[in-house]
Amino acid sequence: MLGHCQVLVHRGTDYYDTAAWRGTWAADGGGVLMTQAIHNIDLLQWFLGEPVEVSAKAGAFVLGDSIEVEDTAAALITFASGAVATVSATVAASPSLGSRIVVTGSNRATVNVTE
Repeated sequence: MLGHCQVLVHRGTDYYDTAAWRGTWAADGGGVLMTQAIHNIDLLQWFLGEPVEVSAKAGAFVLGDSIEVEDTAAALITFASGAVATVSATVAASPSLGSRIVVTGSNRATVNVTE
């Protein structure tokens, strides 16, 4: 019935400067959601089912001078099952805190997957 996906990692300007394709729409295909959080979001969807509505905000709030893609994003997702989940992700966390997925079922059981 409830889920949360959190990816709080650190990728400084030195990370993006070492490879010209990093942080670009053309070669990276996106920012934190596509390169760092995609597998966590996929797992959240595996737990909760098909998303039917998403409300989100994303931007290059910290690394905007170094990259053209988003460095931070937050979303509220509603699933076909009626479950809701939040996603928060950034490559601008310092220190890097890793990632986690928390899912609470309608039976009140909670699963916490951390990395």
